[in-house]
Amino acid sequence: MAQQIYAKRLGINYVYLIQGESWMLVDVGPAFTFPQLKGWLASLPLDPQEIKLIVITHAHFDHAGAIADAKELTGAQVAVHHTEQEMISTGIASAPTPAAPLGKIGLVLLKPMLNALQYRGVSPDLVIGDEGLDLHPLGIPGKILHTPGHTDGSLSVLLDNGDAFVGCMTHNGPPFRLRPNFPIFADDLDQLWCSWKILLDQGAETIYPGHGKVFPVTEILDIIPDNR
Repeated sequence: MAQQIYAKRLGINYVYLIQGESWMLVDVGPAFTFPQLKGWLASLPLDPQEIKLIVITHAHFDHAGAIADAKELTGAQVAVHHTEQEMISTGIASAPTPAAPLGKIGLVLLKPMLNALQYRGVSPDLVIGDEGLDLHPLGIPGKILHTPGHTDGSLSVLLDNGDAFVGCMTHNGPPFRLRPNFPIFADDLDQLWCSWKILLDQGAETIYPGHGKVFPVTEILDIIPDNR
């Protein structure tokens, strides 16, 4: 099954559009970047209504903030992990958990803005369990995996060719990191390492992070426990 990947930077976030037999969007960016998202989709060889699924890697405002507008534009089903169903329905922004010194600084700067960063939520169409979801019946050659660590409900999309769309399982670019590393925010780093091992065991080869540039998985192996 042939496929094409399109990437768009929205602020400090990246969103990804995957073309298989159907189209799927991974994350939608912050609410204020929706005009950029809409313009980008209009520049691509598709009608936005051809997008059948939007996968939200986690419901933080910078990854899911434009979800209501994106759903109205595309008519796509929205998929999120069951532990993040309430957050994406209400659009209430939660504070991330620092996992590195820069994360502590970031949280101090972010906290005063949390109320302003609440977004217009939607009721998800597909509530993903811990078992994940096979995407082949939806025309995408891959699967959704539950990969907790950054948040309890973080999801990744792993295509059959090893392309892995991992949200905030890693950061690879300013203002967070200068090279691939663990995220500066994470609810549970032990869970994060377990999720990385799941991705490695299932054949992840090329990493598409929510923040920063695409990189081969070999660039992060040295920081994952038991792979050093």
